[in-house]
Amino acid sequence: MGLGGFFRTTVFLGAALCAIPAAAQVKAVKLKPVNDWQIEQRSDSCVISRSFGDRTNPAKLELRQIDPWKGGFHVAVSGGKYEFSADRFEAGWIPGGRFITVEKPMIEKAAAGSPMVAFQFDLMDAAAPEPGSKAAQAYEEKGGTETFRGALSGLVINGAFERPLVLATGPMNAIMQKRDDCMKKMLASKGIEPADADRETMRLDMSNKVGLARHIFRKAPASMVSPTSRYASFLLYVDEKAGISDCRLATLPYDAEYEKFGCDTIAERGKLKFAKGVKAQPSFFKVSGRISARTGP
Repeated sequence: MGLGGFFRTTVFLGAALCAIPAAAQVKAVKLKPVNDWQIEQRSDSCVISRSFGDRTNPAKLELRQIDPWKGGFHVAVSGGKYEFSADRFEAGWIPGGRFITVEKPMIEKAAAGSPMVAFQFDLMDAAAPEPGSKAAQAYEEKGGTETFRGALSGLVINGAFERPLVLATGPMNAIMQKRDDCMKKMLASKGIEPADADRETMRLDMSNKVGLARHIFRKAPASMVSPTSRYASFLLYVDEKAGISDCRLATLPYDAEYEKFGCDTIAERGKLKFAKGVKAQPSFFKVSGRISARTGP
């Protein structure tokens, strides 16, 4: 490795280690990609994946996009040769990303049999100001999210596995564009105008949405509630008559019984119609709300 490569690696790990508690810093390990990004279009989602580290037993990162309208990822990570060690951990993009503490991830089995932790996240810039503020306008004028994504070097996962992992993703602008293209193709396959993903408001309204959402999110099970898990969203696909053709719980943690309860309640009680002046055609709709520790049984 030349001096330039040594310097870049040192800076990269330094940025990661600044985000990791001192007790764990000496154990951090950077994992380089072993393949290109893979993009899979599914019937209701797009999955972006890449492997890192050991070619024979790599760590794997999946970014699962389910929500076509202003929603974050389901992020799933397996440690490969680094064993799963805890279900409470920190995650964040570097440099400059906002870190979160994940207390109740979904625990899945990866193809190779190693545990995979899945949680709700996004490409979150720690410097992003409050939406709608004067600072937000200045932030966007300077490139905003695009600048942040273009400067990314990796994703830090600290505490889920025996070593803090730094997955060297590199800049994310190009792959995010491919994600957006994939989601629009997925919508088109459902007969939905791809441009609906870019609308400022959804095509449909629900006149009793506030009260119905309050009722649904008060019934959230305790397994979904933690200090860092206070938001849930149901995603509906709707036909040209405002009939619900599909419904799912679009956020994590996932609970099948709660998904059925929420979707059944929306189908039975939701007063859904197309917004005034908007063409009636297949589209999607979201019912979202905050949950808290008081909502669990």
